[in-house]
Amino acid sequence: MLAPADVLLLPAQTLEIGFPTRRPEPWGTWSTYLDPGSEDDDPTESVYLNVPVALVRDLIEAHGGEAPPIPRQRS
Repeated sequence: MLAPADVLLLPAQTLEIGFPTRRPEPWGTWSTYLDPGSEDDDPTESVYLNVPVALVRDLIEAHGGEAPPIPRQRS
């Protein structure tokens, strides 16, 4: 039997994505993950449930990849 700490340390297989700034593409694929309470006609005001990590990675790469980290300013 797995302990709760073991379960939390496993890599995520799916993610919840909310309120993207643009309609995710390919829309035919992403629309299948829409939260049942979301509206198809406003994809930027929607939540997407159980989205495979690979699909999220593809979307990030299609938009130019991950942004570099912003250096923290010390005051």
